[in-house]
Amino acid sequence: MNEMLDYVKAMSDPNRLRIIGLLTQESATRKEIAERLNLSVKDSLTHLGFLEFVGAITQTDGVYALNKDKLATLAKEKLAD
Repeated sequence: MNEMLDYVKAMSDPNRLRIIGLLTQESATRKEIAERLNLSVKDSLTHLGFLEFVGAITQTDGVYALNKDKLATLAKEKLAD
């Protein structure tokens, strides 16, 4: 149940959806994401951390990428519940 609530919470925030939208186009660093979406670095880090926590994105060497397989799996599982 908590996993479902975390997923819904992650997908209900407009800034998190904007981050996901950006990452569907290309991978980016935290600084690039903050600049492109006009977010503070602190806010971007908070949102990126939560998206990473629910498995929607991954981070390698400071570069964030969309975890398309996990995101699709989460969406299917949560929508089916």
